Amino acid sequence: MAEDQGPNAVQNAATPKKKKKRGKLLLVVLVLLAAAGAAAAFTLSNPGGEKSDRKAEKPAVTKTMSFGSLVVNLADPPGSRYFRVALTLEYVDSGTLETELKEKEHRIRDGLVFLLRQKSSFDLKGPEVPETIREEILREINRHLEKGEIEEVYFTEFLIQ
Repeated sequence: MAEDQGPNAVQNAATPKKKKKRGKLLLVVLVLLAAAGAAAAFTLSNPGGEKSDRKAEKPAVTKTMSFGSLVVNLADPPGSRYFRVALTLEYVDSGTLETELKEKEHRIRDGLVFLLRQKSSFDLKGPEVPETIREEILREINRHLEKGEIEEVYFTEFLIQ
């Protein structure tokens, strides 16, 4: 009888170890599946990564205002060249900025004339010049404003003669 139990005894001893390994492996797989499912549910329920109760922001309403044209003598030999530019300003409508622009128009125009008179015809050559002038004009205008700021300056005329 000892011989009958010999090979079976070895086989029976190995079976509980395999069952323990399978049980642990099954437990690890179940935990990983649960974690993956929770992560997927969280991602799909909130795809933007933002709080779902947050209200959608309304797009800002922009307005434009014609600022007219400016004609200045350039810093070349006296009377030889002039620069003419017409501007349209774009800004976020706050209700008070347009009024402020109209109230301070004379100060803003004076600052722009001073800025542009310092340029020579040589300074106004090159493909990047309009963008540089646009940025300088934008800074000069915003320097005078307190109730908002101009977002963009558009040239409706840009003439060097």
